[in-house]
Amino acid sequence: MTDERERLTKVLALAMHPTTIDAEALAAFKRARKIVEANPSLAHPPEPKKPPPPPPQTTYTTTITHVHPDWVLVLVGNLSLKAYELDLKSKITFDFMQQPVAVNVVCDGLEEACLEFQQHVQWFIGHLNRKIAKSK
Repeated sequence: MTDERERLTKVLALAMHPTTIDAEALAAFKRARKIVEANPSLAHPPEPKKPPPPPPQTTYTTTITHVHPDWVLVLVGNLSLKAYELDLKSKITFDFMQQPVAVNVVCDGLEEACLEFQQHVQWFIGHLNRKIAKSK
């Protein structure tokens, strides 16, 4: 089928080329007509390929409370960078109603990326807690 479609395309290209002599163009159109008569499905464009289904998406949501004021921007910067590296759509907000400030994180993306981000959040919070404990 694709061989016939390719042959039809070439014959039509020859027929419509501006430098083709009128007699050759007419013969090419007649040949194209015979090709389509032999295989009528060539008269219509091929079915477009269906795009593959999108990979499963998920959302990761967390609220990080009791963030030491000296470490808030370090935490937000690190989480934002990691979300960007994992190609996640992220939203990081602050909740000033809580003292000390709480950080709300929402990430949308591939399930594996959200899982890796969740593990990074847990690791980084543990890392910050160890740093704060050492400094006391």
